[in-house]
Amino acid sequence: AFGGAALGIVVARWLRFAGAGVLAMVVVFLVEIVCLAIGETSRVGDELWARALANLMPYRYWFYQSTEGTYSTMAPGSAAGHVVYATALCGLAITAGVLKGADPAVKTTWMKVGGTLMAVAVAAYLWALLG
Repeated sequence: AFGGAALGIVVARWLRFAGAGVLAMVVVFLVEIVCLAIGETSRVGDELWARALANLMPYRYWFYQSTEGTYSTMAPGSAAGHVVYATALCGLAITAGVLKGADPAVKTTWMKVGGTLMAVAVAAYLWALLG
């Protein structure tokens, strides 16, 4: 829930045209539909690309039906890594919101924070995907 609010602040500060919020909402909705339709299938545990799509969603079903039988099992990857990834994305949104209109000295500090958060987000995404 916090990530949506942070994204709304970033869109309001950076995109200054009528309908920017609606456009951002439609783009996020379409990405989620594609990830849900393709990523959250029985292939999630079997295919790396399907898991990669499923991990892009802000929520994630960590149980899946195996194609080899009728049992449900934990999907490959790391739920903790996904939580860290989502938290780092929220931090990146806050950083992007603060950067707009900041003084050069403050901007430099926030760019370092953003770079660190980006590295954390990438590492956590890989942890969630492969962990």
